[in-house]
Amino acid sequence: RVSDVPIAAAVLAAGGGSRFGGGKLTAEFRGKPLLRWPVDAVSSAGLAPLFVIVGADADIGSLVPDECVVCDNPRWAEGLSTSIQIAVTAASETKAEGLLIALGDQPLITADVHRRLVAAFTGEADIVAATYAGRRRNPVLVGRDHWIRAHDLRGDIGFRGALGDFDATEVECGDIGDPSDIDTVSDLSELDFDRSSEPGGF
Repeated sequence: RVSDVPIAAAVLAAGGGSRFGGGKLTAEFRGKPLLRWPVDAVSSAGLAPLFVIVGADADIGSLVPDECVVCDNPRWAEGLSTSIQIAVTAASETKAEGLLIALGDQPLITADVHRRLVAAFTGEADIVAATYAGRRRNPVLVGRDHWIRAHDLRGDIGFRGALGDFDATEVECGDIGDPSDIDTVSDLSELDFDRSSEPGGF
């Protein structure tokens, strides 16, 4: 077991990828669709159930393994907050004490990053956030006590917007992951060929 505490996970993949020109999460990155990188990393870390939140391109649900639970977000155009709300609603129907939230366009967040957050998680009242060179980025692991705050979110705002000044446990992950995200075709090409961004082989 990764943890004695039951932890669910969600990969948010509902956006339209307008800056990419569409089809972002199906685009190939280092031999497989971009979406599979975060999904496989979370799965390899042993977190379950794993919810994949889809929206603009509902067909991408076919790209993920059968053990994933694909959740449709019909309100995806309203922003990231709606996907977080769907993830929280789905997780609330499980016995999970924590929900790890990852983004579908960050392919170099490794399974070890997720494991490190899980190792620092103490229970339902906790929040654990990954940092890279001291800067807080994704993923974040949110204890069940805080999930209700997600329903106050509006627009393209992540969970941080609901937590305010809450004192999260920060876990440095710069040695085992890279939080670079893919917004454009150029981003994809540059990250694909920038092997210097792979310390430790990630």
